[in-house]
Amino acid sequence: MASYQILTSSEAQHIANMVNRALIALGISLNNLATRAGVSQSMAYGAQHGKLKRRTPNVRRLELYIHITLGERESEDARALDADILNYLAAGGDVVSLRAHINALAHVCRTLANYDAG
Repeated sequence: MASYQILTSSEAQHIANMVNRALIALGISLNNLATRAGVSQSMAYGAQHGKLKRRTPNVRRLELYIHITLGERESEDARALDADILNYLAAGGDVVSLRAHINALAHVCRTLANYDAG
């Protein structure tokens, strides 16, 4: 999948429905969802109202966050992530080290995001 895939109007509407379902299911505000998913509030607003034109990495991040938090595995990214985790475990990796690697990577991503913003 290209990093900037053009969205059809039906795909943009599907993302809008998914965002609205997540807001109801999680009982959080749109701003809170954007913060938790690590995307801008304006992008989340555009997603909620079906105004997206392209599937950027941030849109994919929002979709993946929603799929994971709602326990759905319908997205290609979520299935690929599941497969990667299973492959890691099958290769002899353990859950404790995987969790530590993910936490370290998340810390680095947050640090870089804060550095870019400031």
